[in-house]
Amino acid sequence: MPVIKPLRAGDPSEIGSYRLAGRLGASTYLGEPDDGERVVVKVLPADVDPGRFLEAVAPLQDVSAFCTAQVLGSGTLEDGRPFVVSEYIDGPTLREAVAAGQRLSDAALHRFAVGTVTALVALHQLGSAHGEVGPDTVVLGPDGPRVIGFGPARAMASTGAATTRTVDVPAFAAPERLQGAAAGPAADLFSWAATIAYASSGRSPFDGGSMAGTVNRIAHAEPELPELGDLRELVLACLDKDPARRPPASDVLLRLVGETSFLTGTVPGSGPDTDEPPGGEAPAPPPAPPQVAAAGRRRGTVLVAVAAFVAGAVLSGGGVYALTGQRGTPPARLPPPCPPPPCPPPLRLAPPCPPPPLRPRRRER
Repeated sequence: MPVIKPLRAGDPSEIGSYRLAGRLGASTYLGEPDDGERVVVKVLPADVDPGRFLEAVAPLQDVSAFCTAQVLGSGTLEDGRPFVVSEYIDGPTLREAVAAGQRLSDAALHRFAVGTVTALVALHQLGSAHGEVGPDTVVLGPDGPRVIGFGPARAMASTGAATTRTVDVPAFAAPERLQGAAAGPAADLFSWAATIAYASSGRSPFDGGSMAGTVNRIAHAEPELPELGDLRELVLACLDKDPARRPPASDVLLRLVGETSFLTGTVPGSGPDTDEPPGGEAPAPPPAPPQVAAAGRRRGTVLVAVAAFVAGAVLSGGGVYALTGQRGTPPARLPPPCPPPPCPPPLRLAPPCPPPPLRPRRRER
């Protein structure tokens, strides 16, 4: 569970309609409404423009609450500092879990990857980016992983206040972020991949022993990855130094759940259409789609289907996945279907009746 510390002298006792029950971090408080669930109240620095911040944080309330800590509201204090209210997730951060000796592997790591990238898909589809994906912004909640902190990070970036700040955790930052570039979806994918490696090994794939050494490894060295199984190639693709070569979050999600096998039961790259036809003739190219709009509609349908699959997959493993790293109990085997009834014997038709004998005609006299 998150460590809730007592309020300090000078801390506000309430913000907005929330009574503050303790501190969760720097300028971050646990809020308790008169009637409802606990919330997290984050107060932003004084150099953040309140008007631009509130304008930027408003669309984030539309981000799906699945796999994220939902943004519930925002406002300003009497001194002009803005604040944002988000959902409280009862669980340790990934960094806290790793510090306690926990590691994720096999199915647990795969569910963690699916849940966290689903949150990025929801955020990126709104045209936003997180900017601070890492072990401190992923909470292992009772119903699966939740990405937190995207509201303040994105809104601060949109106001321009974050451009003069250094990256707090360079071990999980993309190379372009270390060079002063703004946070974007591609940088989120780099940080996501580094976080996946951290969840498995307990260390950054670019750990250089010092901040300078880590920054140098991010910019110039290849990552040192633990055993990731079938996640390895996907993680490597997201850790590419060139942001233009990293896959978007939606493609990562589809690859994680296996779009083709999930929807059709076939394996990508297999089947008769991948074999060379007899006679050495080149296979005919697949027909072009009739129109781009149809392809877009299909992709949207696929993502909807994937979202439904993710909800079932993550929640079915939630509660036990986070701290064990073990595979769940295999599903019970269903009995084989009953065989179809035997076909009835063919009907035997009786032979047709013979025609009546012809009577000789009488001759007229």
